[in-house]
Amino acid sequence: MSNDASAACNESSINQNPAMPYVAAKDVNKIHLNFQFRGKGGEYFRIWIVNILLTILTLGIYSAWAKVRNHRYFYGNTHLNDHSFEYLASPITILKGRLVAVALLIIYILADQFFPLLSIALYIALIVSMPWLICRSMAFRLIIHAIVTSVSASMEVIRRRSKPLLFGRCLAF
Repeated sequence: MSNDASAACNESSINQNPAMPYVAAKDVNKIHLNFQFRGKGGEYFRIWIVNILLTILTLGIYSAWAKVRNHRYFYGNTHLNDHSFEYLASPITILKGRLVAVALLIIYILADQFFPLLSIALYIALIVSMPWLICRSMAFRLIIHAIVTSVSASMEVIRRRSKPLLFGRCLAF
């Protein structure tokens, strides 16, 4: 088979997906992604200054909501082939995680002051559980992102297929 015939055969066998128009028909190996950020500095400054003031006034409690507002602004204004992203995290979930972390820190500090052997055991437990904690944080980050388009359906398939791999590795530690 000549080179022209094999090229024609390869071009005709390309599966054209209308949901992904950025795939070049002649070169499957090259995918053109058009990333754009459409946010404005003044818009973000208003969000940032309100977040700072409310975080100070609430002694840090508002920081979970500030994080969500920041991420939603940046994700909503970041576009991939004219499709924006979405940040799906709940500020309450973030706040609960931070409260658990602070409570564990306080327990460790108190144990270090009054029960030194217990603090050593807690430190060893932290080191042993660190891979699991890292995997859980990565799983949380994987779940809270989405692309707002028909591409989100394919992203959902990718997310579903990657969860068992990620959680399987977390359980392996």
